[in-house]
Amino acid sequence: MFISTLLNAVDEVQRLSSHFELVLKRLENLEKDNQRLKVKNAELSTKTLKLEKSNLVLVEKLEKMNKSIKTIMNLNPTIAGKERDDVRLKSGKRLLIGGGKNATGQVGFTAVLTHDLTLGPLQTLEYDKVHTNIGNGYDARHGYFTVPVSGLYIVSATSCSGASQGVRTEIVRNGIQLAALYGDDYDLASHTIVVSLEQNDEVWVRHFAEGTSTVHAGGNRYYSSFSGVLIAAF
Repeated sequence: MFISTLLNAVDEVQRLSSHFELVLKRLENLEKDNQRLKVKNAELSTKTLKLEKSNLVLVEKLEKMNKSIKTIMNLNPTIAGKERDDVRLKSGKRLLIGGGKNATGQVGFTAVLTHDLTLGPLQTLEYDKVHTNIGNGYDARHGYFTVPVSGLYIVSATSCSGASQGVRTEIVRNGIQLAALYGDDYDLASHTIVVSLEQNDEVWVRHFAEGTSTVHAGGNRYYSSFSGVLIAAF
């Protein structure tokens, strides 16, 4: 009986010993896991600090960018003004270098018809008396205005029809119609346009109807005229 009890006690001790060893192993594993977690936590803390520093750097850069943008916006009117001045200076240099007789860049002409003129198809209306010819662009010998300076122009033409007949004329640039005029029985046909012209473009007035028509001059009243003026150089 005693031996049996003793054997049972030994078995229980062995069982408890095995269980204790198992518990110790689990504790060791938990300790290892805890150490690994501590290491990971330390790594995460380090990464968090780095991210916080990076965030601070980005915030500083954004603040600097905002300051730069505000500075540029404040300076923009001045810059725009300088650019306009540069453009004006360059335009002035172009005019002074290439202007020849027209170094100031001013262009304007007016010519009138002093006698009645019978025109055939596409014949040029040669306004023979020149009142104004700044820039020397208008040639009274042929009735052509040759553009001396590229820019925006006002061009105007008037043609007076004769008795009991109609007159059809047109303002053309390099042979292409810009505007058409029609008058009938001493009617003053007139047209004024604003047009962009390039240097050396040719502008003139011509008859565009089939057959013939007579443009009335009106003696020294100068009913028929042709004018142009530069309002803005390019």
